[in-house]
Parts: sequence; C-alpha cells; structure tokens
Amino acid sequence: MNISRGQIRARCQMLADAGLVDRQHEDIYEITTWGRLYLRGEVDAQNQPRPRPSRVK
Repeated sequence: MNISRGQIRARCQMLADAGLVDRQHEDIYEITTWGRLYLRGEVDAQNQPRPRPSRVK
C-alpha cells in the first residue's frame, strides 16, 4: 500500500471522533465496542454522528 503515516493518523483520528476507535497512546488506537458492532453490520451508520474533519490535527 502506498499510504503515508500522516494519512493513516488522520483516518484514525476521524474514526476516533466517530467513536469507532479509541486512542490509547500517541499513535496506538484500539477498536471500540461500537466499532466492532459497526464492522459486524449491527450499527446503521446512516443514523450515527459523522466524524468532523475539522477535529483532525
């Protein structure tokens, strides 16, 4: 894959803002229960808050 660390960091920050992952330390993220449910298809993403790109640093 041709993707930079900065791009990965930005995506993880957006997922964290949406509650799908939780930042543990620096660049270490862990999937949340909410994130697991989303991946299983048990959460309707249309009815959930969207991540705010302005929150990405």
